[in-house]
Amino acid sequence: MKAIKFIAFLYYKYYSKGPTASIAYMKTIGVMVFLTFILILNILISANLEAFFLYEDSDSRGMKYLKMAIYTLPLFLIFLFLFPESKLKQLNYPDSKIKRGNTMLLIGTIAVILSLPITALIKYRT
Repeated sequence: MKAIKFIAFLYYKYYSKGPTASIAYMKTIGVMVFLTFILILNILISANLEAFFLYEDSDSRGMKYLKMAIYTLPLFLIFLFLFPESKLKQLNYPDSKIKRGNTMLLIGTIAVILSLPITALIKYRT
């Protein structure tokens, strides 16, 4: 839990600067939900359960948005509950840890984003 809190802190600190300062908290929660959702999809693809998340070809655009909202809403609410903005504002870490954390966060974020297509390619290679 400490690691996830530190990751949330790093995203919050990043989004608290510049034009995203007014929406830093929501951007932080959104990114955490997005990356968690990708990891869940990786697990489901690996376990042959990806049909749970797939859309039907006949689904309208509205239905696809509704399904995505239903899938991500629980994650969003969990992150809102676990990491209230007031707690993120109170966190403080040494600059050396933040610098090292930012580097690892960048590498980790890229790895998570790339993991989904790589998992799909490996799984569905014919």
